[in-house]
Order: sequence, then structure tokens, then C-alpha cells
Amino acid sequence: VINEGFMGLLKKILLPAIVCFFCCCGHKAGNSPEKEKPVELKDFMGMFRGIRLPASFNDSSLSIKPKDSAISANVLLQFIPDSIFHRYFAGNSKTRFYAAGKASVRNEETYLFLKSMASSKRMLYLLGFDKSGKFAAALPLLIRDEDEDIKYASSMDNKYTITVSRL
Repeated sequence: VINEGFMGLLKKILLPAIVCFFCCCGHKAGNSPEKEKPVELKDFMGMFRGIRLPASFNDSSLSIKPKDSAISANVLLQFIPDSIFHRYFAGNSKTRFYAAGKASVRNEETYLFLKSMASSKRMLYLLGFDKSGKFAAALPLLIRDEDEDIKYASSMDNKYTITVSRL
């Protein structure tokens, strides 16, 4: 009698739970053969909100703000070469990227402000794209690392002139 009750419990509850566990949880999400779908340039540029010029940035600008959109490295590398980040973030696979703003010259170039963050370093890059949307150049505007003695400030004025200061 005890054996029948146990077998009934096993058949009705435990066996389906075990099957479900192995079917649903047997693989890791990171090992999925599917890659992220490519993002169109228009959608990539749309991740960056427009900002009014003149705009100024300092070390406190490197904190994550609610307006900042997270961007995966795979999406970012569709439009920007990885060599831009290699100098400062080489070997750090946990670097996170955030869209911090966009300034466009009508019918000409577009400037994107991108935050890059790792455990020991935070940076703000200015990324330039030509009127066809092709990546043209990158400039580190702010660098925050272990050296607390050096402070940075940068700005872009109404004429798209960039100023970077080390204080």
C-alpha cells in the first residue's frame, strides 16, 4: 500500500516536474547558437536622445542616468570598430555601454555621446558619423579611473567646437 502511494505520487507530480526541469533548464542562455539580429543604422542612432548645445560634461556625467539607453556590445560593434575601445578596455568583457546623447548638424555629420563603463574605468566618448551614417572618428572626452587626482571637463558649443580640459 505504501509503495502504491509513492509510485502514484512519483507518476503524477515528480516525473512531470523532472522532465520539465531537464527540458526547460538544460541549456544556458549564453550558449544559444542564435546571435542578436542586426540593427539598422536609423535604429542605432535612435537610441541616442538629442541634446541642446552648448553641452558640458564633467566627471559626474559618468554616472548612469535614467535617460541613458543601454547598448549591447554586439550592437555597438556593428557600427564602431572595436579598436576604439581596445586601448582603455582591452580584455574586459564586462564593459557596459550607454547612449548619453546626440548632436546633429543638419544634412551633415552626427555626433554621439557614448558612456563606457567597466569596474575600474568610466569614460565618455564622442563618436562622429558622416552624413551617410558611416563612422568617421572617436574622441575620449572624459576618463575616470583609479587616479582620483585628475579631473576632466569637456564641452561642445553651438558651433560644434569641442573643448577637453584636464584639471
